[in-house]
Amino acid sequence: MYKYLSKNSYLRTYTRLIRYQHNLSSFQNYKIHPRLLTLAEEKCHNESDNISSMSNTQMPKINFVQLKYLTNAYKTQLQELRELKDIIGNEPSLADDAIIEYEQLMQQFQHTSDSLLHALIPEDTTSSRPCLLEIRPGVGGIEAQLFAGELLEMYCGYAVKHNWKYHIAEKNTNEMGNITWAVLKIDQPNSFGKMKYEAGVHRVQRIPASESKGRTHTSTAAIVVRPIIKELYNKNASSLVKLNDVRVDVMRARGKGGQHVNTTDSAVRLTHLPTGITVSMQDERSQNRNKARAFEILEQRLQEREISAKKQDLRDTRKSQVPTIERSEKIRTYNFHQNRVTDHRCNFQTHDLDNVMTGESLDKLIEAMEKYELDQKISDLIGHI
Repeated sequence: MYKYLSKNSYLRTYTRLIRYQHNLSSFQNYKIHPRLLTLAEEKCHNESDNISSMSNTQMPKINFVQLKYLTNAYKTQLQELRELKDIIGNEPSLADDAIIEYEQLMQQFQHTSDSLLHALIPEDTTSSRPCLLEIRPGVGGIEAQLFAGELLEMYCGYAVKHNWKYHIAEKNTNEMGNITWAVLKIDQPNSFGKMKYEAGVHRVQRIPASESKGRTHTSTAAIVVRPIIKELYNKNASSLVKLNDVRVDVMRARGKGGQHVNTTDSAVRLTHLPTGITVSMQDERSQNRNKARAFEILEQRLQEREISAKKQDLRDTRKSQVPTIERSEKIRTYNFHQNRVTDHRCNFQTHDLDNVMTGESLDKLIEAMEKYELDQKISDLIGHI
C-alpha cells in the first residue's frame, strides 16, 4: 500500500497509523451502551420526562434542547467514524487523508460522548459545594500522627495547584508538635465533588526514621469530607412554609384579656400537615397579627427541625465514611518502599508516590475514582431501563 512513499513520508504515515490504531481502541471505550442511547432518544421525544420504563425519581432533570443536540451529534459522528474506517481499510489512495480526519473527529466524538453521558447520569447535588476535610491519626501512634500531617500538606498542595482558596480551620497538636486532629476548609465551589473520594481510611507502609532494625510499619489516618452547607444557619434562606401544607383554624381567645376576650375569633391555630407541628397564638386582639406571628413561629420551628436533620446527616456521613480506623478498612495504601499508591476501591495504582504526596499527581487517583463512579452509575442506570 505504501511501498512507493519516501522515507519521511513513510515515517509520517506510519506514525499516523499508530495513532489510528490507538483511536480505534478509544472508539470502543467511548461508544455509549445501546440501551443508554435508546433512553436518550426516548427522552428527546418525551419532554414530559415520564419514561414508562423508569420512575421520575430515578431520572435526572435534563435540558431537552441540549440532550437532543448531543444525541444527534453523537449519532452523526458515530456514523462518520464508521465511514472513515471503511475508507481507511478499503481505499488506499484516500487512506492517508482519512486517517487525519478520523483523528480529528475522534477528539470531537470523545467530548460528545462524555457530555451525553453526563446529561443522562444524575449528578450529586452536593458536588458543587465547597468542603471541609477532617483529618485525624488512626492506628500507629507517632507514625500515624506524622502521616496525618503529611496528608494535610498533600491536600494543601492540591489546593494550591488548582488555585483554590483554603485555610486550616482547626489544628490540634501534641507536645511533640504532631497532629492529633485538623480541619481543612476549602472555599471553592465544586471542591466537594473532587475531594469526596478522599473520605475513608488511608494506610501507609514504610520504615519509620526511628526504626533501628529496618522493619516496615503500617499506620493509618482517617479522612472525613463534608460539603459546606452555607444556608444551614442562614436566617435569610427561603421560607420552608408552604401555604398548601398549613391548616388554619380560628377561634375565640381564652383566658385573661379584658373585654375583647371571647367576643371575636382572634385566636389562631396553625397545623403543619406534613410534620404535625402546631402553633397557637392569641396574644394580639387582631386575628391577622396573631396569624402573622403564628406563621413566624412555625417557620422557626421548621428551620430548627431542618437544622437538626442536617446535623444528623453530617454525623451519619462521618460514620459511613470512616466506620473504624483499623488497617483493614483502608481505601488507599501508600507504600513508600515501592513508590506506589493503590486505591483499593477501583484497583488503580500509580508508581508516583512522591508527586502524589505533594498534591501534584493526586488528580490521577481522583480521576480514576471519577471514572469508576461513572461506570457504576451507568451500570445502575442500565439495570433500571
